[in-house]
Order: sequence, then structure tokens, then C-alpha cells
Amino acid sequence: AESVDEFESEPLGPALNKFNLYFAYCVPNECSLGNKEVQFKSGSEFGLEYQREFLDQSYLGLSWGMKSFDTTGTAGGYELKGSNSLMRFDFTLGQEWEFTDTLSILTQGSIGIATSSYEVKVPDLSYTLYDSSATSFHYAILLGLKLEWNDSWHSALFYEFDGRSESNLMDYQSFHQFGIE
Repeated sequence: AESVDEFESEPLGPALNKFNLYFAYCVPNECSLGNKEVQFKSGSEFGLEYQREFLDQSYLGLSWGMKSFDTTGTAGGYELKGSNSLMRFDFTLGQEWEFTDTLSILTQGSIGIATSSYEVKVPDLSYTLYDSSATSFHYAILLGLKLEWNDSWHSALFYEFDGRSESNLMDYQSFHQFGIE
């Protein structure tokens, strides 16, 4: 019989805790308010993220983000304006695919909740519609390129597609984001 001592195994080692800050340029897709299309200007998102990374370079985490963007365009022949925001809190699951000691590909999926605040002004009619939602479902998928400077510092460029379910008056909306971490 073989003894357990004859089998060598690598020690598991500690998991790594990581905290990330990121900034992204977001491009909102169109959304509808009732039967009218509403267009939005590009905006930005700021976020914070905690990741617990494991030895196989997978990770679990929590993230919080706040994006802001403006209403633009026309509906029913009237010009539209306004300021909008979306705050989200997500659980994340990701994987790093290491090519060299310093270069990796990032893949990540997230699900969580979001609250949004929409302002649609029709200046010609002195009319403003506010839509502040309770919580709605939020999802995101991310693909990035990570450059690790040392064990404590890294930078990443990423593309993220995310969206939220319907709010009180506004239909489902999605976003394209390009950012740096």
C-alpha cells in the first residue's frame, strides 16, 4: 500500500484580497417612455470593487457603481433635456487568463440590483417628468486586458455591456462602457 507521504501536492496558500477603483465612459442605448423613444448622451461611471482571488485566478467579489448621463434628442417634435443617474450593487464572478507574468485577459459576469433616476424635460412645454425607480435587476458582462505592475498594483482596460430591467416609467435599458481600472 502507498503512503500519503509519497504524494506531493502544492500548498493552497492564502487567497488574495483586492480593491479596485475604476472609471468608465458609458454609451447608453435608446430607451422608451411609453411609446416614445428617448435618447441619451454619453456619460460616465465611477465604481469600487472588492475581489477575493483564488489560486486558479478565479475570483468572487462585490461591486458598487454610479453612472450619470443626460437626456437628449426629440420626441413628438419636442426637444428633450434632462439629467439621469443609475446606482448599482452587484455580486461578481470572474476569471483571469494569464499569458505572461504581467499580461492577462479578464472575463467577468455580474448580477445585482440597481436604482435609477430619470429626468425628461420638455422645455417648450415647461414640463418635467421624473422617474425614480425602486430596485430593478442589473446585469453586466466584462472583457478586459490587465497589466500587472507588481503584486500590489495593476491597470486594466475593459469593455463592459450592462443593463437594467424596467423602472416605473422607463423601459429596459442597456449600456456600452469602455473604462480603465
